[in-house]
Amino acid sequence: MKSKWTAESLLSHLSYGYYTQDQETVAVSIRNSVEQPSLLPREQDSEYDTSTSSLGSLDHLSLELLHLICEKLDVQSLVRLSQTSLRARAVVGSFPVYQVLLKHARAALTNLADTRLLSFHPATTIYSALVSSECISCKKSGAFFFLLTCRRVCFQCLRINPALWVIPVKFARKCFKLDDSLTFPPPGMPVMYIGSRQRPVGFVSAKCARQFSLSVHGSMEEVHRLQAADGMHASTLMEGYFMQFLRDAPLQPFTPVMLSSTGWWEEISEFYVVLAQDLPANRGCLVFPPWSVADGTVADGLWCRGCSRMVPLYRHGKLSYAVLSNIMPDLPPDGIETVEALYERASCARSKEQFWKHVATCWGTREDMPDIEQVMRQLHLYE
Repeated sequence: MKSKWTAESLLSHLSYGYYTQDQETVAVSIRNSVEQPSLLPREQDSEYDTSTSSLGSLDHLSLELLHLICEKLDVQSLVRLSQTSLRARAVVGSFPVYQVLLKHARAALTNLADTRLLSFHPATTIYSALVSSECISCKKSGAFFFLLTCRRVCFQCLRINPALWVIPVKFARKCFKLDDSLTFPPPGMPVMYIGSRQRPVGFVSAKCARQFSLSVHGSMEEVHRLQAADGMHASTLMEGYFMQFLRDAPLQPFTPVMLSSTGWWEEISEFYVVLAQDLPANRGCLVFPPWSVADGTVADGLWCRGCSRMVPLYRHGKLSYAVLSNIMPDLPPDGIETVEALYERASCARSKEQFWKHVATCWGTREDMPDIEQVMRQLHLYE
């Protein structure tokens, strides 16, 4: 009997990915309430008559040397340079990194421009993130582009690595005792602005704010002493606990042991979600499919719908101990380690080949589609 499924329709039913428009994790758009002109050219121009155009004192340099100069510039500077003369436009337009970014990372460039981060990072840094597939934190597959640092990250590290957390500038001042006499954020520290141009809200990296506080106060012990002497000034007990956590937490991904030994981890995570509610979806990140230098194609990136259903089922007590023990035999059937392990499974982006291997044994997929193995065999997707 012929299956009603095709490989593509089955893939669409079981997954969501980089190109699925109805998923909040994918359809990320950062737009200020006041429309502003694009800082990027609408299309890549091809040829110019540069015989009468000049780069001034740079005219005597070869194209290779000019491209080396371009490697040091951010995209905003490259755009501005291209507007100075036809010769400059031709040089920038022929710069390979710039060509690739305009073609395959335009959404990232637009979001960087909208959040006023386009001038903070060289174009080569964005390119390095585009051609990489590793999370900068855990070295596993990273499907997201962290706007503040222009690095590739995975969603799990965004959840459990405080070094990747983003906090409002106003909150950072209160948390790390940075009074109005200090220039904060200092020049050179990336600041992500969200909201209208008239009243934008600035966000900075919690890691950068903590490092700046250390350079001012010398140690976190001194910050604690100043807080004790001057008062916490926290609006709630949870806010005070969260500020203490940011000052003391290790700037690295939390291991299962660290998670279980950290009191109020779920409350801390929930408070952070509320604190960063003005950020764009995914905590200031953009879904970022890697681009292959070898063949010039954009890689697949697929998330399992079955795994994503398991997290709410667990939180509502609808996953039995027997099921959990079978899925994750090395973890206890309850506790924060189990929650984070389920989140990690749900946020793992896989290539198409990896995805077919995964769904054949995924508990969530089997619950939704008990005949998954039979269908995959009919489509020659499973051996």
